Amino acid sequence: MMNEMELKINKKFEGAWWDDKPYVVLFGGAGSGKSFFAAQKILLRTLEEEDNRTLVVMKIGSRLRQYAFQTMLDVINLYNLRDLFTWTWAPLEIMCTENGNKIMFTGLDDPENIKSIPGIHNIWIEEATSLNRRDFEQLNLRLRGTSKYYKQILLTFNPIDKSNWLYKDFFRDAKYNPAGIYHSTFKDNEYIGDDYEFRIRQSCKNNPIQMTVYFDGNWGERTNNLIFQNWKIDPSIPTNFEDYKTKYAGVDFGWNDPNVLLGIGTIEENIYIFKEYFKRQRTLKDFIEDIKKIVPRNILIIADARSPGNIQEMKQQRMYVKASDKSPNSIMAGINFLKSKQILIHPDCKNTIDEMSAYSFLYDEDNATYFDKPTAGNEHTIDTLRYACDPLRFKKVAVPGVRIF
Repeated sequence: MMNEMELKINKKFEGAWWDDKPYVVLFGGAGSGKSFFAAQKILLRTLEEEDNRTLVVMKIGSRLRQYAFQTMLDVINLYNLRDLFTWTWAPLEIMCTENGNKIMFTGLDDPENIKSIPGIHNIWIEEATSLNRRDFEQLNLRLRGTSKYYKQILLTFNPIDKSNWLYKDFFRDAKYNPAGIYHSTFKDNEYIGDDYEFRIRQSCKNNPIQMTVYFDGNWGERTNNLIFQNWKIDPSIPTNFEDYKTKYAGVDFGWNDPNVLLGIGTIEENIYIFKEYFKRQRTLKDFIEDIKKIVPRNILIIADARSPGNIQEMKQQRMYVKASDKSPNSIMAGINFLKSKQILIHPDCKNTIDEMSAYSFLYDEDNATYFDKPTAGNEHTIDTLRYACDPLRFKKVAVPGVRIF
């Protein structure tokens, strides 16, 4: 088999090689060898452990063949291991002929892809910044069952944006702990070649953010992709529905995702967010009872149109509720409406503040541009706010007790 000397591990990753923590994060600049090292570690574990099944994931499935899968093949070829592995292209899969262990590859274009794959012991997430928090939570649940070997999720990425959920969950709040965190740049890669510094400087010379991310390997702080910059926290705003002449409530349903309720009001064209409910794993019955305690009966509630059964149940409970706008362009129309207003948020609405701070447009790394589409996975209160503002956007003012939609 292989040993550490034969593998020629970059010294920067020696600690990560032996790290058996549940999460290992390899982040930093371009060309630092993060992905190559991840492939080395996974292949060695595939060779040496019993009953080992590894899942390799990228957000976009079509990128797997060109990136993560090809990196695995590069390592196999570099160390002359072709006699120990076989692979197929449809599906993308590598198998160790010595012990039957498998490395499987899947994209998260459809998150349902991972639910039918049993017995996963390790996961490598390549370009982890492309995933949203919901994707990661589902992957985290895939590592289950008993094994005499440690289970681990490897994450590799360039730290493109500090507003990304990875920064908050692994660096700022240490939500996933214990985790091994390893930073590297091309300067740590002794196999990169003498001309790489010149090439990366040429590629990034007109973009200081790219220099920060790809050259120095530090977290980028792009503010031009943040969707909402027209809001502020205001502890002095009124906190009761009766304090506002025009007021609504928005509701979003969940289970693993949170059930969310927001209370909003308007004063002189400004939008005030003064009430927040944000709880996971509440049954619909319990959620409805909680809503009744928070929202007066004469206040119009606008609920997620994707849950017509839940809305019907609320109506049967004699609640004043309507379905949200579900037209094809409803998300961007709602976002553009909110961007046209000044938004004030009470400090008790902590989840709303967190999501407002991070809600951003998708970034296309290949073309260094932004998509006209928001990132997913950090929008529970934002969606609820859009629903609550439907009557304002359509300029329909709800009269207590009168159904207007």
